[in-house]
Amino acid sequence: MELLVAMALLTMIVLGIMNIEIFCKHAFTGTDRKTKVSNEATYIIEHMSKFIGKAIGSAGDFPVTDSNIPGCDKVLRAGTEVTPTGVKDTGDVEIAYCYESTDHTLDYFPHYRTWPDTINTDDDTKERMSRNIVTFDTIFGPNMNYVDITIEACWNATVSCGSVDNPRVKMQTRVVLPSVSINTP
Repeated sequence: MELLVAMALLTMIVLGIMNIEIFCKHAFTGTDRKTKVSNEATYIIEHMSKFIGKAIGSAGDFPVTDSNIPGCDKVLRAGTEVTPTGVKDTGDVEIAYCYESTDHTLDYFPHYRTWPDTINTDDDTKERMSRNIVTFDTIFGPNMNYVDITIEACWNATVSCGSVDNPRVKMQTRVVLPSVSINTP
């Protein structure tokens, strides 16, 4: 009888320790995934803040636009290297961020367009920033002097987001564009 009681107590202790281990492993996995998604989203937001914040327009053209690029569901484009003439001409560079919702990707094109009108979405220098973006949205200020950027990312964007196993992170930032005045003749 004593042996049965001892085995029952030992079984309860072992099961208790196993439950603690399973709980800790599950909690660690969820926290680790959320941290990785958060780090990826932070990198994207900081990258956009840095490069969009350098955007300078030219005479009659805003520095940032969301005009369409073939193959992208949502676009954010910016003129970052504009020659001092005040109009886009040879040598001016435009960058672009391209979001494709069907495969949840966000790509960065450091040389999307080099004037005059050379569009290159197959550029080898494009950077795949993420494969797990659920939403990408931009809202422009009334005078195009700032842009609000919102992204939502998941650990695995192909399945339902928001659980402990598949955390969702939403980040927003406002990128204030430089104050530039261009006088044209």
